Amino acid sequence: MTSLNFVEDGLEKASLGIIAGGIGYAIARDIITELGLREAIPILKIGTPFPFPAGIVEAFIERCAPCVGPRRTEPGDRASNT
Repeated sequence: MTSLNFVEDGLEKASLGIIAGGIGYAIARDIITELGLREAIPILKIGTPFPFPAGIVEAFIERCAPCVGPRRTEPGDRASNT
């Protein structure tokens, strides 16, 4: 289902890319919009994590290196304390 997994820009190459889904996608999009970086930082939205869309992710990583993937954490989650 490619229509649920998509990149939010038309840049050929970028110095940073974001891969996110769910609330992490919404938060990342809001932050880069507030910073005025919407045109400079592409976001790959993962709408269907299963089956994982490996092809679109690999293509995105090739054009945007490095990539980051924000993760939602809950209070008390070990990952949020590191």
